[in-house]
Amino acid sequence: MDRFEVGRTVSQDEDGRIDWIHVGWHEARPFVELIGWKLFIAGAGSTGIGYVVSLMGGGTFMMALGAGGALAGLLLSYALPGKQRAMVLYANGSIGTPCGTPWRPWETEIKGTHDRIVSIESRPQQQTQSGGRRLFEVVLISKRGSIVLLSHNCPEESAFGAAVQLTEALGDLRQEAADPNYVRNAAA
Repeated sequence: MDRFEVGRTVSQDEDGRIDWIHVGWHEARPFVELIGWKLFIAGAGSTGIGYVVSLMGGGTFMMALGAGGALAGLLLSYALPGKQRAMVLYANGSIGTPCGTPWRPWETEIKGTHDRIVSIESRPQQQTQSGGRRLFEVVLISKRGSIVLLSHNCPEESAFGAAVQLTEALGDLRQEAADPNYVRNAAA
């Protein structure tokens, strides 16, 4: 899966009926990106100072250390994937969160069944990512009005993609439960 791509996997039994649907996505890591950029700037500065000092006969160690810091900063900012999030909707009604939720990373299951879900939405957060990009969260809203935070610190395309894929998965499971003759086209 790409850095902020949303992936969907459907498991079906031998009759073509859905066993479970897994939707996975990634959150951004604003703090890690901020540290990465600061490390890059410090490393680039050290490299420049090391270069100037090396012209005077020394500073090669400082230049090498700075270049390593700059490279590590770029890796932190761009190469590392965001925090993985996922939700699994099972045909028996249970809901799994194999990667936990932002405030409860140890909980791998949401209490209740998915027939109580009214909506799965993405909405903007107050916090912005370094560079001024808006961050979004993905929430699940139940019939009682309670809100479960599934993910936060997502780029807009990742949050919207996760909400759409989860809503579609929920619709597929509900349609199959309502119509015993319904068989989802696995290629769709």
